Formats: sequence, structure tokens, C-alpha cells
Amino acid sequence: MFKMEMGGDIQRTIQQLKLSKVEDVPKYIPSAPQNMDFYYSNNSKAASVVVIGVSDTQVLISGTQGINPYQQLVNIGGLYDVKDLYNQYKDRNFQQVANLITFTESAEPAPKEDDSSSDSKSSSSDSGEKVTRANVIDKVEDYEGHKLDTSTYTYKEPEQKSDGSWGFSFVDKSGKLAGSYIVHSDGSVEKFDAKGQPE
Repeated sequence: MFKMEMGGDIQRTIQQLKLSKVEDVPKYIPSAPQNMDFYYSNNSKAASVVVIGVSDTQVLISGTQGINPYQQLVNIGGLYDVKDLYNQYKDRNFQQVANLITFTESAEPAPKEDDSSSDSKSSSSDSGEKVTRANVIDKVEDYEGHKLDTSTYTYKEPEQKSDGSWGFSFVDKSGKLAGSYIVHSDGSVEKFDAKGQPE
């Protein structure tokens, strides 16, 4: 087991870290560097997911509750130089830590696989009906109390996460991110603004 620091304030001891690859990086992490691969982990009970970006020279460790631009993830978390990390921790048992990390590839658009986003708790309709791609928009419209405004916004195709929830973002007509929704498997809905903050 090892400890993971989030923002320098919280340390959690974990037995295993499961990382899933973020497939559609520009959609979920706008303005991200093209030479960086991104992974996320949502196996904690926290309201946010851990986001890890890895390039040949840098490592980003951050957290999010929704869709965040790259620089905001840097500001929330930390950006580390690989050489500095190696020099600081080279005497530790890397193999032991590496054995605690597993990677999975996302298989879009297969159900139960995933991109990135978040999970939390919020409100709305729990009709007992299973949430599917066919009714996820209906759940959001029930939550909002009206039809989605397709004349003002373009809504992305809903994607199912490994925890059974569904998420999708929406952009204004200029293509700028305007917000996102998460529909949990119990039918409850969460709405996030363009900065990934719950509304």
C-alpha cells in the first residue's frame, strides 16, 4: 500500500490504484498538451476523480469533479518534472509501487467503459427505471424541467462510465464549453458549469 497526496492537504492510503486511459482528451481536458497521455481513477469514495497526465518530461497529478481545462488542473494539482521526481525518489522501491498500479484502456463507445469526468451526489428523478443511452437525455430534461435548448447549445453524445453512470458535455454555438451533466445509475442528475463546478 502507498499514500497519495492530493493538493498537499489530503493523504489517502490505498491498496491498489486502477487507472483508466482518457480517450477523448480534447473533450474532457481542453487545451491539454498533445504529447501527454491522461489517466483517471475514480476508485475512491471522494466526489472527485484523480487525473494523472504523463509525458516524457512531466507528470501532472490533479483532481476534478467535471470537465476542466488543462491549466486549471495544473492549478488545482501539481505539475512535476520527471527528472526531479526521479532524483527525489530514486532510492525508493519503484517496483513495489508499480505493482500496485493497473492500467485499463477505454473502448469507446462500448458501454461500461469510460472517458473521464466525475461522480458525486446530487438530485433528481429516481423512477427505478434503468438509465440507458436511450433515456439519459430524458432524465436530464426531467431534472431541468424542460427540453434541452438545442438552439443555443450543442449536446455531445452521452458516454457511460464504468460505475454505470452516464455523462455528457454541451458547448455553445461558438464551440466553447458551457457545462456538463452526470446521470447516475439511480437516475439522479448532477449539472456542472464550464469550470467543472457543481451547479
